Amino acid sequence: MSQNLLDKELHNAGFTLTKPRKIVTKKILELTSNHLDGDLCCESEEIDHSHTFGSEELVSSAPDIGRATIFRILKNLSDIGSICKIDIDGGAVYTRSTSSRHHHHLFCVKCGCVTDRHFPAFEKIMKNISSNEDWNLISHQLVIYMECLNCTKK
Repeated sequence: MSQNLLDKELHNAGFTLTKPRKIVTKKILELTSNHLDGDLCCESEEIDHSHTFGSEELVSSAPDIGRATIFRILKNLSDIGSICKIDIDGGAVYTRSTSSRHHHHLFCVKCGCVTDRHFPAFEKIMKNISSNEDWNLISHQLVIYMECLNCTKK
């Protein structure tokens, strides 16, 4: 995903491309592009993956932008599907979305690598649960915590 694509998604959703938004999208791409130690996660061209970042990491990397502004931009990007918010113990992390359709996440507990996956069988189970209960399914989030292949090899 490129800077221009993130900016275009914001623009298409009706957001003005302010200087803080451009800086934040650039920082998000920097934070999610490479492993801190330079290793590639899940060294496979067939797997589209990203790395997570925390809101505090983003705040630290953009000191000229206020915290509230950064959190609003994160919410905007999450709302339009450009990034995904993954709730984990003790908070949340974010990752770039690599899938335009509803998806789930494989999350490496060691390096923070995230892979977007679609599980049709799980979606079918969710529909069955919804139809068998007196509830209306609004949304769900599935995060599977694992070790990526690269971390397993170490």
